[in-house]
Amino acid sequence: MKERLMHNYIEKKFDEYEFSHEVKFFRKRIDFAFIDENNNLHAIELKIKDWMSALNQIDTNQLCANYCYLGIWYKNEKLVSKKILRKHGFGLISIDKNKCELIIPPRKSPILNKNYCNLIKEHIKGK
Repeated sequence: MKERLMHNYIEKKFDEYEFSHEVKFFRKRIDFAFIDENNNLHAIELKIKDWMSALNQIDTNQLCANYCYLGIWYKNEKLVSKKILRKHGFGLISIDKNKCELIIPPRKSPILNKNYCNLIKEHIKGK
């Protein structure tokens, strides 16, 4: 399994929305971001297995996105500490080639910076 394939699968799930892959935010990139029907920005960090390496990335994404998620390959979902994700308000999406399932809904970011959020939205809309 390659992370690039996960990009294809998540894109199918959210193709009704405006979205972008590898969105630049400071010195990092958000794997997948989309704008929902209520103009909320969602940021998803994709991982095959090493979910803990995404925690700092997801935490940083809260500065620019209304809702933040870990997207994990479905076979490795059982490795993820759902307690840690819930504690921080991060969502969890299990990704398979045939479906993407919301396991934990995210809480709204408590540290959102509207200027950062608008910059990311402008990038997505201008792609």
